[in-house]
Amino acid sequence: MNPRRQPKSRSPKSRARRTPPRRTADPSPQQIMETWRAEHEESERTICTLNLFWVACPQGACRRVRRCAGDPFECFERRWDVLPPEEQQYRRDFLEAAVRTKSFEQAMAFANARVAERRRREEEYFARTGARA
Repeated sequence: MNPRRQPKSRSPKSRARRTPPRRTADPSPQQIMETWRAEHEESERTICTLNLFWVACPQGACRRVRRCAGDPFECFERRWDVLPPEEQQYRRDFLEAAVRTKSFEQAMAFANARVAERRRREEEYFARTGARA
């Protein structure tokens, strides 16, 4: 060992641990959107499939495989607004319960109970005010 050379106080591994990671450029909004779409594509496809949007899809591939096989984001945007508001709320309730309970029967029961509750409240309101929608 050379007497003039000072021994290193730390190993290269410990120095690497102390070095802060290099900062990369912030992603552009387009990159953020592409990443989000890639992460959520399968769940959106499942929602389109559960809502049976594939039945009236102009793409033959969706009808052949009996599920959403195209761009699920475009499919959802095109078809969701066509549904009546009551049906949209029913499907939101069903999906909420399906995620929570993981049971089709319990999700149906929950969604049907919510519909009955909304109708009961609506009837009470109309009886109280004397107005009809």
